[in-house]
Amino acid sequence: MMPAFPRARSYLLPILFLMGIALVGMVGTAAAVQGYLAGLRLQAAILEQEQDQNAANRLRVSLLEAESALRGLTIHQQPEYIERFYQALQYIEGAEARRIIQRMDAIPTAPAAALIERAVATHRSVVGTLLEGQRDLAIAPGAAADANRDMDSIRETLSQFISLRRNSIAAMTSQLRRQQARVLALVAGCAGISALGVLLAVVTLRVRMRATAAVQSELAGRSAEMGALLQMNELLQACETRADIECVAGHAAQALVPGMPATLYIFSSSRDRLDRGQNWPGEGPEHITPTSCWALKRGRPNLCGQGVTCDSGGCAGTALCVPMAARGEVYGLLRFNSDDIAALDRLREHRSADAMADGMSMALANLQLRDKLRGEALRDVLTGLHNRRFLDEVGPTILRQGERRQSPTCIAVLDADHFKRVNDTFGHATGDALLRAIAGCMTGIMRGTDICVRYGGEEFVILMPDCDLGGAFERLETLRESIATMHAEGGASPAITVSIGVAIVSQGSQTLDDAMRQADEALFAAKQDGRNRVVTAAMLARINALAAPEARDHPGE
Repeated sequence: MMPAFPRARSYLLPILFLMGIALVGMVGTAAAVQGYLAGLRLQAAILEQEQDQNAANRLRVSLLEAESALRGLTIHQQPEYIERFYQALQYIEGAEARRIIQRMDAIPTAPAAALIERAVATHRSVVGTLLEGQRDLAIAPGAAADANRDMDSIRETLSQFISLRRNSIAAMTSQLRRQQARVLALVAGCAGISALGVLLAVVTLRVRMRATAAVQSELAGRSAEMGALLQMNELLQACETRADIECVAGHAAQALVPGMPATLYIFSSSRDRLDRGQNWPGEGPEHITPTSCWALKRGRPNLCGQGVTCDSGGCAGTALCVPMAARGEVYGLLRFNSDDIAALDRLREHRSADAMADGMSMALANLQLRDKLRGEALRDVLTGLHNRRFLDEVGPTILRQGERRQSPTCIAVLDADHFKRVNDTFGHATGDALLRAIAGCMTGIMRGTDICVRYGGEEFVILMPDCDLGGAFERLETLRESIATMHAEGGASPAITVSIGVAIVSQGSQTLDDAMRQADEALFAAKQDGRNRVVTAAMLARINALAAPEARDHPGE
């Protein structure tokens, strides 16, 4: 799993970069807005300067028009010149002309307002004189000279004012162009930075989407693995035999690591080797020696082919070996075969093989524990023979099998003679030793198919399938003689004898309880007849049949 700090740092760097881009964009936008506002102010100032320049030109034209009208009136004495004079004078005395005249007063050359006012007054006076018919007085040299001087000063002042406004307009226009260039550069820069930010965001988003898709794919794979493991564990809980466990493990291996051959090895009963599962394909060796496999030596998964490799007695080759251990005991080995070291290494890193091995090892451990508990529940602790519960479970099945084969089945009941006297005289430890010795004789003399049961106390039951009454009598007689002589020679332990009753199970008409009841009656007859003998139910029936007429002949006895 990725540490929290590197993962946070991987997100922090793009976030900081985007924040920087956003900050630069905000600053650029603010500068662009400020430049735009400054440009608007410059445009307003230029417009104002142009208006002043136009107004000054109109004022100059009006002055020229007034002077020309006055000259025409003086020369031609026609009324239209008077009208032209007063029209020009109307503009000169208007609000726009006064505003320009006030601004012209800022020029230190001459007081424009006073000059214009004096020139206008002189022209009015000349017009008045002309209208009165005193033309000679109007064209007198003194007044005309003063008016001409004033007009020259006014024209010079207007030329300077217009020149100043033209220069100011040129300077402001140049400044406006530079300002517009800066604004354009800022807008282009902000647009470029924004485009870079968008590009980075898109790239980051695509990278994150790929990472998210990879994580989702990995999560889906892990979810599928978890589902397969859960299904495997659920099926393992229902397994009753080792073959069931092998079948479930095979399906789980195909679901968890499809396309990668896997082999299951389980310890033999002698635990000197591991045998390949019977239901698994022939991948890998058939047997593995525990001392030759590094996974079993270390008790942890080992990747053969990378680092330490098992020798020829183990699982030599390129494989991932995973030991199956539970409750401190190793039950087997799970081996994944592949020439792809990287795939095996990923399998080891994901630990899905470990989870699979743990589930199967627990199933094997539970199966072994269940068999052990079942064996303890169906066997007598003292003698090691089967107990009464085992006889109740297995007996009816054996009888049905014999009936299907039409084969005879005999049952014998064996009881130690005077066993209470042995316990009272020599103690219960000696009595237990005698019972174990009797059990040893039974397992040594009786057939492997015979079922020897400690029925309770010093009483034993032997179920003999596929055995007629004659064969059962001979083998039981041999057993009786062996028990009678097993302690007589040494003298260190008391000698003991047994009495045996045996009966044959009638096919189709008799249950196990009925046959045991007949065998028990034969045992009782053996006890009454002096003990240390074998009596069959058939012999007891003949004896009873012979004794019946005699009892009828002597009813009073």
